[in-house]
Amino acid sequence: MPAVARGVRAARVAQGWSLETLAARSGVSRGMLVHIEQGRTNPSTGTLCRLTDALGTTLSRLVETSELPLARVVRAGEGACLWRSEHSPGRAGCDPPERRSPPNRPGTPERRRPP
Repeated sequence: MPAVARGVRAARVAQGWSLETLAARSGVSRGMLVHIEQGRTNPSTGTLCRLTDALGTTLSRLVETSELPLARVVRAGEGACLWRSEHSPGRAGCDPPERRSPPNRPGTPERRRPP
């Protein structure tokens, strides 16, 4: 769920407000609030300002996340081992990149490693 959706819903619930109450206080339609809270739309800056004013919060608080990043960059060979295979040496997930053989696709000539 996007940060805006989570933030709007969390702020509304913290106030103890229904969708109708927030709609009346902010001037944003109930239908638009449903779409925002379900993450089905990206509200305009004007809509976000109306919501933050009504909820008594700031835009940065509304969209802040405390989650870990979705991706982490690691150096080659330092990533987590996802699998090991005794039956396909050179293709095991834990081999360093320089030892891995590129996968062959059906219908392509076999690739050979340089000596």
